[in-house]
Amino acid sequence: MLSTIEAEEILGKNFVHAGSENFSSLAINNIPWSAETLTAHADTHMLVYFKGMSLKQMSSDNSFAHFFADRWFENEAFARQAPDAGWHLICKTPRSDSGGKWWSEQVILLNKTEVVPGIAVLTYAVLMYYLQNNERLFGKDYVRTSDITGPGSRISLNCFDRSGLHVDKWNEDHYAHIRIATELKPEANWP
Repeated sequence: MLSTIEAEEILGKNFVHAGSENFSSLAINNIPWSAETLTAHADTHMLVYFKGMSLKQMSSDNSFAHFFADRWFENEAFARQAPDAGWHLICKTPRSDSGGKWWSEQVILLNKTEVVPGIAVLTYAVLMYYLQNNERLFGKDYVRTSDITGPGSRISLNCFDRSGLHVDKWNEDHYAHIRIATELKPEANWP
């Protein structure tokens, strides 16, 4: 396993941290990808330690609240769920070949080392990347995540523009402008 110091040396600005992050914990300091994997994805992916916050917690947190364009989702079950804390290696752009496809067609494009991140992880990563680098990811893009509403609409991150970060819901139809976000599984979970 790689240390945070080694990962930051490889990834540069794509190693996303809060500036005052304490990575001394053994669990946090062990990056679950090899130097070779990080080097291969250094320009296309960002590495972020997700702190295990729900989307609702982020939209209420003073550090993040002003970034949300609206908060329609706060009473939805998916927004109240806090995924486990941990490292995520997230692609900074939507999967280019996934537009104009149904959700079921999009997910079969994933290789065995990829998954679609949830909305909380993706939102946290995009906001932390912006705070660190003053660069908006997914500026004009609509990307589906692995989360769904109670009625079954797929949750997406739609445009991070000057008005804020837009969280939306779409049915699983084939829209040309909606693609999928991706992240690499930890290497221990590779086939």
